[in-house]
Amino acid sequence: FLHPQQPGDVVDLPLVLEGFGAPYRMEKPGVGFKKYPANYYTHRAIDAALDLRERGVTPGSLESLEVSFPPLPYVCRPAPRTGLEGKFSVQYVMAVALLDGRVAIDSFSDRRRFSPDVEALLPRIHVSIDESIPVDFVETYVIARARLHAGGVVELRVDQPRGMWARPLTAQERKEKFFDCAERLLGRKRAEALAALVEGMDALGDVSALAEAFSSLSAKDRNLLRYAYEQGLSIDEIAVVHGVHRATAARWVARARGEVFAATRRALASRLRVGGTDLDSILWLVQSNLDVNLSQLLRSSITNTGA
Repeated sequence: FLHPQQPGDVVDLPLVLEGFGAPYRMEKPGVGFKKYPANYYTHRAIDAALDLRERGVTPGSLESLEVSFPPLPYVCRPAPRTGLEGKFSVQYVMAVALLDGRVAIDSFSDRRRFSPDVEALLPRIHVSIDESIPVDFVETYVIARARLHAGGVVELRVDQPRGMWARPLTAQERKEKFFDCAERLLGRKRAEALAALVEGMDALGDVSALAEAFSSLSAKDRNLLRYAYEQGLSIDEIAVVHGVHRATAARWVARARGEVFAATRRALASRLRVGGTDLDSILWLVQSNLDVNLSQLLRSSITNTGA
């Protein structure tokens, strides 16, 4: 991994690790979310167009729109050849933002790219490369100037895009981005159920479906799972504890694990108010993390009173 990062055949590991974790970027400046499904350097331009829209600028009132942009010519594409290429066009993303009030996955279909309203607006949007604007992603900015048919000019500057650490997304904005992606595969109802499950994961080990499922097991099955997930005993060691063949012990643990999953499924069906294929479509999250969650649950104080 490190060889492509440095010239020559020898990796200078101390150089690679210099300043590592001092601080971690997740801590300072913080975590950011990429709000729009387009090249990241276009996001400030998108926000500028949306801010202009909020100030009353519409395609009908607009004579021309000029944006001062850092020297990044690869995102200056006045007439993208496809919707997908529009992801790398400042002019295109600003046009869609002004027209639709949002930039989402469907914004980059060929159908949207070549729709009459987009074709009419694109020639009025101009990018002016400004060499004085830094290209560093943290330091860069854009300035948008909307000239109106009525004679006025609306100008604004965007220093940080929505979703950056200093301009965090709201919970609703994060949900909208998630639904734009997930409902294409799951449908809206299943996507909402999945969102509810993910949002409730921090309750696991407290009053969660998993805790209820564990409590519903027999004392024997709870002890088997404690041996396996809390104490970390191997199947051979569990077999010795119970004086049975390892195949029998393996079958017992598998059965107890299956009971937990089935009981968790019932509890989630009640919580999410969905069933059948709607529930099955999201249960892979539970099943794929079941061993980890069991280990965390059995090490918590919650289950110490449920033996």
